Amino acid sequence: MFQKRLNELLEALQLSTSVLARYAGIERTIISRFRSGARVPSASTDSLQKIVKGIVLAVEQTGQKTRLCEIVGAVLEDREDLEKILELMK
Repeated sequence: MFQKRLNELLEALQLSTSVLARYAGIERTIISRFRSGARVPSASTDSLQKIVKGIVLAVEQTGQKTRLCEIVGAVLEDREDLEKILELMK
């Protein structure tokens, strides 16, 4: 389920694995493993938190906050709102 949600979100936001890795501060290969389903982060891992924060930073930097709101079907006011919504990916 995480794999599907992550891939759908990155595709909808037109974010590559490399871009997410840069914003998340983790290796591209780790994100590739999540995207392929070879690895699934547990809710308590640093990797999941870094991916969420990486998506938030990427959305803020690329001006796609409105697009993310459309995808998740919510109005998001600030970074904390974005992080709360993305936590639902777990």
